[in-house]
Amino acid sequence: KAVSWEATRKAVEPAFFAEHSLTTLRQQSDYFLEYQGRITHPMRYNPQTDRYQPISWESALELIAKHINGLDSPNQLELYTSGRASNEASYLYQLFGRMLGTNNFPDCSNMCHEASGTGLKQSIGVGKGTIRMQDFELA
Repeated sequence: KAVSWEATRKAVEPAFFAEHSLTTLRQQSDYFLEYQGRITHPMRYNPQTDRYQPISWESALELIAKHINGLDSPNQLELYTSGRASNEASYLYQLFGRMLGTNNFPDCSNMCHEASGTGLKQSIGVGKGTIRMQDFELA
C-alpha cells in the first residue's frame, strides 16, 4: 500500500488548499486525504485564512533552517522514520541528524511497537515476535 500511494500520479496542487480550509480538511478521513495525491509544492499554514499557501523552495528551506538553528541543542530535534520510508531515505535522514550532532532518530520499532514489545515481554519473556519452524508443520 505504501509503495502504491507514493507512486501515485495524483497531485495535490496549491488550488486544492485554496479551496479547502484546514478546519474542513480535519473533518475528512485519512483515506480521503491520502487519496487526493502527493503535494506538489512546499506549503505554509496561514492562520488568518485557515489555509495552507504555497511558498518557494528557498523560503521553505530557510524556514526549516531557521527552526533547526534556533534549537538550544541538536538533541531537541527528533528525526522519525518509519516502515514507509526506504532504507536509502532513512539512511540519508540519519546522516543528516548525525551531521547536526544528534543521535535522536527513533524508528517504528521503538515508537509504533513500544506497546506490543512491552506486552510480549510481559507475556512470553521476549519483546519481539518469535517464530519456530515447528510452528509451520506441513500437513
